[in-house]
Amino acid sequence: MKNLILKVSTLIVALMVVLPSFSQVTLQYSFKKGEIFKQNMVTKSKITMNQEMNVDMTTDFQTTFEVIDVTEEGYTLEVKYKHINIKTTTSGMDERSFDSNNSENVATLQNLDPMLKAAIDKPIEVVMTKTGKAEVKNIGSLGKAMFGVIDTNIPAARRERLAQWNKQFSEGDFLPQLSFFPDKPVNVGDSWVSKVSKSVPFAMDFDAKVTLRSADEHVAYLEVEGEGKFSNLKQEMEMNNIKYSISYSVSQRGQVKVNRSTGWVISSEIEQHIDGEIEADGKTPISVVETVTMSGN
Repeated sequence: MKNLILKVSTLIVALMVVLPSFSQVTLQYSFKKGEIFKQNMVTKSKITMNQEMNVDMTTDFQTTFEVIDVTEEGYTLEVKYKHINIKTTTSGMDERSFDSNNSENVATLQNLDPMLKAAIDKPIEVVMTKTGKAEVKNIGSLGKAMFGVIDTNIPAARRERLAQWNKQFSEGDFLPQLSFFPDKPVNVGDSWVSKVSKSVPFAMDFDAKVTLRSADEHVAYLEVEGEGKFSNLKQEMEMNNIKYSISYSVSQRGQVKVNRSTGWVISSEIEQHIDGEIEADGKTPISVVETVTMSGN
């Protein structure tokens, strides 16, 4: 009997030592060469300026990520936009829609379909680590393709407007979606900070607190809560020979479901609040509330 008790006690002690390691979760990307992952990201934005002008905007990006190289450090991905749709309504006006499936060939200020169409299937190379820290290699070729379809008769100042929009768009928003994993295994309830710096449309440093809320054999459930701040207090710009500055802050909160075997996001929903002001002749407050939903395989 004593021997049985001793064996059971030894087993319990062994389990107490071993079980904590099994409870830890390793969050990282695990890809094989040739795999293709899909992502659909829909952003619904409500923009209010000076409490008078309202803009409702919905953007829908369908993107593929093909693994073209695997190294000990991480992966090289070929990223392609497959379909882009943008819908806007301004202060009760008729809805305007821009769609990459439309067949027009020349972009104007009123018709951006050709720019979206030019972006489809243009490869962007992304080199990333297993935790999602990434670098874009050839974003310029995408911007050149999009800018190349703009009507050459558009006045220079307005062409510059489209060029700025093109630059903002072509940088894309997929990199922040990749960069939120910790550099070591974590337990349920643990939190870590994911840092992202963006230069487009404005220089900003963004810190996101990520918490592992729960996990099962296949899925990790994360909570994200973040705050973005300007690298400089005000960003100065010029458009149509008018100089202005813009400043704003960003906060966001949401949930993310991650496939534990690949690290790919299964689904997520993030709500983002942007508050700031535009200063030219006077100051115009601006507020943006966004809901970003994403699904992938």
